[in-house]
Amino acid sequence: MSRRRPGGPSLGGRVAGTALYDALLLSSEEMMMKQTGRKALILISDGIDMGSKVSLDSSVKAAHRADSLVYPIRFYDEDAYRAAAAYASLRNATASPSPPAPATLPPPKTPAPA
Repeated sequence: MSRRRPGGPSLGGRVAGTALYDALLLSSEEMMMKQTGRKALILISDGIDMGSKVSLDSSVKAAHRADSLVYPIRFYDEDAYRAAAAYASLRNATASPSPPAPATLPPPKTPAPA
């Protein structure tokens, strides 16, 4: 199997943000497929994918093929959501080809004070 590089928008040669779906696919194919027995991936993320080259569906299918359970733990980071919105605005303002829009999740509901 050839080694793939994760996608993602580039800022000065560095990948900006998290190529979340690429990471799930690569960890499933490159690491979990080689393991035997019970397998689990613990995914800690804010849920924002910034420019993966693969889709969510492809990454989930890769985890299934690797017979791995995925336990996602989502944390909310207001700054990350602001950065994703700013990146989307910047991307829309440029005329050059750009990666797909980042996937974002709504902020979690905060419980009412007791």
